[in-house]
Amino acid sequence: MNTQFYMMLMKSFYRLLLLFAFSSMALQMAQAQGSLIRKLPMYLNTAADTMAFWEHRNYAYQDAITYYSIETAMEVKDRVHRLDLSNDSLVSLGDSIREFRHLFFLNLENNYLKELPDGLFDLPYLEELRLSNNQLQYLPEKIKGLRNLRRLYIDGNELRMLPNNLAEIRKLAFIAAENNQLQSIPETLGKLKRLRSLLLDKNQLQYLPETLSGASALEVLAIDDNRLKKLPEALIYLKKLTFLFAAHNELQELPPQIGSSRNLVKLCVEHNQLQRLPESIGQLQKLELLRLEHNQLKQLPKNFGQLKALRKLYLDSNQLTVLPINFGELRALENLYLSDNQLTSLPSGIGNCKELRELFLNNNAMTSLPDSMGTLYQLEELYMNDNQIANLPSSFGGLKNLKLLFLTNNKINRLSEDLDCSGWKRLSAIYLENNAFQKLPKALETAPQLQTLYLDGNLISEVNDSIIIKMPKIEHISLNDNQLSELPDNMGSWPIRHLALERNGIMDLPESIRYFKNLELLDLAGNKITQKRLKKIQENIASEFVMAKQPILTGLREQIKPTKEEEKALRLRKKEKRLEAKRKAKEEERKRKEAQREWERNRGRR
Repeated sequence: MNTQFYMMLMKSFYRLLLLFAFSSMALQMAQAQGSLIRKLPMYLNTAADTMAFWEHRNYAYQDAITYYSIETAMEVKDRVHRLDLSNDSLVSLGDSIREFRHLFFLNLENNYLKELPDGLFDLPYLEELRLSNNQLQYLPEKIKGLRNLRRLYIDGNELRMLPNNLAEIRKLAFIAAENNQLQSIPETLGKLKRLRSLLLDKNQLQYLPETLSGASALEVLAIDDNRLKKLPEALIYLKKLTFLFAAHNELQELPPQIGSSRNLVKLCVEHNQLQRLPESIGQLQKLELLRLEHNQLKQLPKNFGQLKALRKLYLDSNQLTVLPINFGELRALENLYLSDNQLTSLPSGIGNCKELRELFLNNNAMTSLPDSMGTLYQLEELYMNDNQIANLPSSFGGLKNLKLLFLTNNKINRLSEDLDCSGWKRLSAIYLENNAFQKLPKALETAPQLQTLYLDGNLISEVNDSIIIKMPKIEHISLNDNQLSELPDNMGSWPIRHLALERNGIMDLPESIRYFKNLELLDLAGNKITQKRLKKIQENIASEFVMAKQPILTGLREQIKPTKEEEKALRLRKKEKRLEAKRKAKEEERKRKEAQREWERNRGRR
């Protein structure tokens, strides 16, 4: 008996000891993080209130039902945590909204509200308030009553200013105020120590207060489409700043010490008036996206190659004449946009950018390309239209992942015999319009996946039949505006679906045209084929082809009246094209919406 009593006494002692230990740990944690009471809502005065707050909060964000009618919600007003009245054509909101004392989420987007009732600011638990796309011209000073508000959406209104006491909502972490008429923002916003995202796009801001640097938790600052001429120097003190969007302003320079913002991942300052970049920009070691297109840059800093994490770089539509020697040190680069500059060459180190997948060099003054480009093994798309390139390096055959090659409007008259295109195992289309080719490039016959070949506007006077036959995947050949007068006798064996021969000097087509197996479209407008011969060609084609697959001879239809079978086949093809166009439009819309969602995620909006 004494032994049992002794054991029970020891167990009770150990329980008390453990309770004391945990209490001490909790007290130490509270002291280390600040008073525990400070972390609870200021209006909660009793333990019961505190417990109710956390119970409501967990329920609101995990299991709560969203009510979409204020009448339905009023029947259970004490249990309503989420209320969505968006798109309800509301002109006003009754003061009875204050009766929903336990609301955590209130959505009033896309209505016609011009003012807000006082009762809205007596909701002690409210954490997210959505007022986007209404007709609000001001926010009342009473908004400070929403002491637990964390996310505030006021974009798409007619606001000219924000209340100074907005900073008294200490927990505010997200403000979306885009597309208003704001000319300035309160200097007190810098007091919001928890503010992580501030979206101010499409306003009329002419400056940002230096005090904004006090918002030490700020990660996303979006100020696109304003009238800013400079950014505050104090931005460098926003050590957590990750995304800075300042496009479509009037910026002439960036803060000299912008390199101190070491956590920047995305910096977008396109469509401004920047003439130079600060040397410190090379210190942005985490920068992945840099948008500088449509500025007035003439050169880049010497240490530009130190941006080791840079993946996407937009420099098109500037005044660049040369790139830094260490440009090739951008080894993480995947997308490079250099179109519409004044570049005459690329640094040899460009071949070190092994991750490069897209390279845009359109509309420069390039005369040659470095051999090292042949080592860009991940390159998929290469755009070099509107330059003065005369030939391609033989090393180009090493571009094993190349899919699209654009070389329109250059001075190329042939492809080197040393160029082994068999390495282009994924090349599907090449565009060589408006160059100086006199015959089909023989090197292309070894491109195993080539499907589309454009050679419009060259000096080609004859077609080497053997080259086309050796292209197993070729489907589309365009030879418009050349000097062709005749075509090969056995062209009917070509495996093509679309052949464009407009505006040449062709007087006849060979009899073998009737043997085309896959031909769907033959463009012959602007040639010299006689009326009699046109009719004979039409009869030959009609006698050999199944009507549903009979090719359309554009340029001949206005001279030869189609048969009923041809008209039926044409209608079927037009119907198929319409359906295909609808499918493509639907897919484009889906991609657009997905891109919009991605954009919003990047902005920290959702």
